[in-house]
Amino acid sequence: MMSQKRLPLAIVGIGCRMPGGIRTPDQLWQLISAGKDAVCEVPRDRWDWRRYYSDDRDVPGKIYVRSAAFLEEDIQQFDAEFFGISPREANSLDPQQRLLLETSWEAIDDAGLSLDRIAGSPTGVYIGGLTLDNMLTQMSSESAENIGPHSAASSTMTMLSNRLSYFLDLHGPSLSLDTACSSSLVAFHVACQALWNDECEMALVGAVNVMFRPEMMIAMCKGGFLAPDGRSRRSTIAPTAMAAARAPASLSARRCGRRCPAPTESTRWGGPRDATRTARRTASPSPMVKHKRT
Repeated sequence: MMSQKRLPLAIVGIGCRMPGGIRTPDQLWQLISAGKDAVCEVPRDRWDWRRYYSDDRDVPGKIYVRSAAFLEEDIQQFDAEFFGISPREANSLDPQQRLLLETSWEAIDDAGLSLDRIAGSPTGVYIGGLTLDNMLTQMSSESAENIGPHSAASSTMTMLSNRLSYFLDLHGPSLSLDTACSSSLVAFHVACQALWNDECEMALVGAVNVMFRPEMMIAMCKGGFLAPDGRSRRSTIAPTAMAAARAPASLSARRCGRRCPAPTESTRWGGPRDATRTARRTASPSPMVKHKRT
């Protein structure tokens, strides 16, 4: 039986990238308060929806949905040097891992913590995921000759959480969870249980879903899971009530009353495995100096 005297939990930092150009919790709140959504046509840099669209649901290989909630930013851009990742590895890195690195760094910074203070700490990482488009791209039979030493670590579900634990040098549990639409909620639930059970002192919780290939959307349409207009509704209103969305976000959580690394000025370095461990004081990954995957 769970203890009735367990301490409450506090979310101490947030980092996010949301459809509609949202990059902060305040922007998300403003969108919701205004009764708006971020649904748009499938961007051309993902796939050409006109090529795959058909309002006849029985046509093989076709999609009856042409709208969803997509990120506005270029998912191929990445400040690899900031995170201590070589250009060769960054070239094959899953955009989902890139976004989780960025939002996790922001969540830690938002909590007033520094990377050097949490390195080596029993901090857990719990990440929810669903799609693996990068794996489809890199490990298909057509791409077999291009599979290299970084392909596995750059594509698998496991690495959504493990990449963060490695980069931040966190020594708590590191779990990637896939429970479909509830992945983010389940990841948060598991993190809360871990904090209450003293499996970790602090938890980094996140979720990500980036689709840049049409196959998953085709599968979801063939299963009849998606609303034709790309918007979610309660099942009491419409039998087809789910929408596809891509929204990476990370949270820092800890038990109230429990000591955590003292807030300090933000620091960063080229990665926890950097031999010099030299702290470079900056504000954030550079928005101007980005590595573009080819």
